[in-house]
Amino acid sequence: MILRSWLIMQARIILSGRIALIVELIEMNCNIKRLVCGVCVVVMLGFFVGGASAAASYTEEVKFKGVVTGYPDFGGAVGTGGANVQIDKILFDPTGNLTIGDNVTVSWPIAPPFADINVTVGDRAEVYGYRNIKEMPGWWSGVGEHWVSLNTSDHYLRWSDIRLIGTAIEYFEDPGTGARYGWNVSVDKLISGPQPCSNRLNVTLQAVPPPWGNMDQNITEGDAIEVYGDYCEDQNGCCVSLVGSEDYYIRSIHKGDLNRDNQITPADAAIALEIATGGSASCDTATLAAADVSGDDKVTSLDALMILQAGTGTITL
Repeated sequence: MILRSWLIMQARIILSGRIALIVELIEMNCNIKRLVCGVCVVVMLGFFVGGASAAASYTEEVKFKGVVTGYPDFGGAVGTGGANVQIDKILFDPTGNLTIGDNVTVSWPIAPPFADINVTVGDRAEVYGYRNIKEMPGWWSGVGEHWVSLNTSDHYLRWSDIRLIGTAIEYFEDPGTGARYGWNVSVDKLISGPQPCSNRLNVTLQAVPPPWGNMDQNITEGDAIEVYGDYCEDQNGCCVSLVGSEDYYIRSIHKGDLNRDNQITPADAAIALEIATGGSASCDTATLAAADVSGDDKVTSLDALMILQAGTGTITL
């Protein structure tokens, strides 16, 4: 009986020791999980503030325009977008760290409001974000001389070029040497680019070193016009500058004159019919606008017939 009691007591001691060990292991496992989860949270926070660390690494906000030159390699990181932009116009840089010609790496988390950023090499873009004073991570490659991070809802990387169809309202010419001149136009149809801050904007040129685009000298009030240029907002309101590229322009759209020879002939009707039937005729925005003489926002055989009648003097467009 004594032996039996002793054996039962030893078994209980051994069993309680094993239970204690199991409890200790469980607690250790939970602590490890907490640590791992904590590290995950820190890593994710660091990742979503620009791909480096969550520490304070930003200085002032900067704003500039330029041309997309390529894409950085973030070393396989998932969830971060980026593009390299070469500066050709500085809009806001309070400490003067940026210069014209600098190549800047712009990064952003692929999450709202940045999830829809989509630019390609050669696009003209405007950037607004924090200039990051931290060195770019060593595993990044193909990066520029500076690093700008998009972190708040008002930051962006967007197209700066705008293309639209409108109506020439009034010619203006500011006083003074090198002052702006151009046309105040109404926006009838936005083809591409940022949504303008108003449906009335100024399309401008001024005497500055090239490159610059072309302003059609034959525009008159009330003309339908096509505009392609650099969108901007300043103290004068919404504007489109034709300075910065030889491709920029403002030109008249003469209804029915599809080959732009300043007259309406059966040749223009043939072009309209080819567009209507899906042929190989030019389908740029200005030609389509000139071909839509019926005003129904499409080019059909009716437009071709009307242009033919205008070319033979039967009707006036």
